[in-house]
Amino acid sequence: MSAMNPLAVILLAAILALLPAQGTSAQTLYPRAARVYLPRLRRLLSFGGIVNRQPQDVVVSLDLSKEWPTSNPLLTPLSTTLGMSAATRAQDMIPVVARNGDSYDIMLYGGMTSDASRGPKRYMLSTKDGVTLENVRSVDLGAQEYTAMIPTMSSVAIVLDEYFKDRGAVGNAPSYIVGGRPFGNASARATATVASLNFDKPANAFPPALRQAGPNSTEYSGLVYVTPSQLMIAGGSQRAWTYDLLRMEWRDYKGMFPPQASARSKNQLVTYTAPTSGRTYVISVGTDYTGPAGLFFYTDTSTQSNFTDAGPIQGFDVVMFFHSVFMVDDQLVAVGVTTDISNAEQFEPVLVFKVSESSPGTLAITKTDKFIPSAASATQLGRKIHQLHHRPTLD
Repeated sequence: MSAMNPLAVILLAAILALLPAQGTSAQTLYPRAARVYLPRLRRLLSFGGIVNRQPQDVVVSLDLSKEWPTSNPLLTPLSTTLGMSAATRAQDMIPVVARNGDSYDIMLYGGMTSDASRGPKRYMLSTKDGVTLENVRSVDLGAQEYTAMIPTMSSVAIVLDEYFKDRGAVGNAPSYIVGGRPFGNASARATATVASLNFDKPANAFPPALRQAGPNSTEYSGLVYVTPSQLMIAGGSQRAWTYDLLRMEWRDYKGMFPPQASARSKNQLVTYTAPTSGRTYVISVGTDYTGPAGLFFYTDTSTQSNFTDAGPIQGFDVVMFFHSVFMVDDQLVAVGVTTDISNAEQFEPVLVFKVSESSPGTLAITKTDKFIPSAASATQLGRKIHQLHHRPTLD
């Protein structure tokens, strides 16, 4: 075989340098980033985050349609960013997503800026494939807009009628936030407001007369959609609460955490529905508490059982916080996971845990070193999700 022409080698190297990186730069899945999961596209978009105590202006797309090892996740770092200035780069932004025809509209709201004297912004953009960003723009948040900082919120915004495609979800759903402190106010519990954030209606706080007083929201509590019309909040105590989105009412959740799990600061919540029994579980993932509490607790929402410690995870005994979690089939995916309470820069870009129901009411959670999409989900990639024609009902 003859040697390749030197000019051809140079040209090939130049072409390869221009191609998007795949399976590299995993460290750009930073803690405290805003994430958006697009089930139909099998993509997770990650915006920003923090490293070396500095918020970052990076965007990466994680491919969830193919198999990859957790040591080398299949990432595409995007050349398009939010265009944050050094002073207005933000962490802990609130993500919102809405499907708009064959495209997705995304909003990233508020957060804590690098310069504490500079107020947060609202960033907006669109994507059709979860890789290419279009129409990226930003506006300053007005003085009258809701600008809660570090509220209780879901760690990942999800297109709910795709995620709950068999549960009666119809159309787009807002992202909900509870409490937090307004910009310029140092009190962590300065407001008990429950707010819904939509792409086209950036801040719509429920009038106090139309809702019951809720729990005292602690910073970094977990929040998740249990059904299309019900939220759950948990963190900072042994209790959990649900929020009825049809009646705008708080309800005490019967199940409680055991005493050793009393400190659930910086936990995140995720739901898992067992395919055999049909039961829906809420799983509390992580904490920055270094005591004897476990990392995974779960409750069976059909019986409102007490939260059960999933037990030690073999080969994994560190803390987990400042992370995001979401379910893909039977795999719990955690990204941007801080793993050292004394060093916030020590983090894992991606961790994957297999979830299964060993018997009705009992879950088994094991750590795995690979993400493997189910064959059924892989064949559905690119198909349209048909809208269901009945309204959601409260479970």
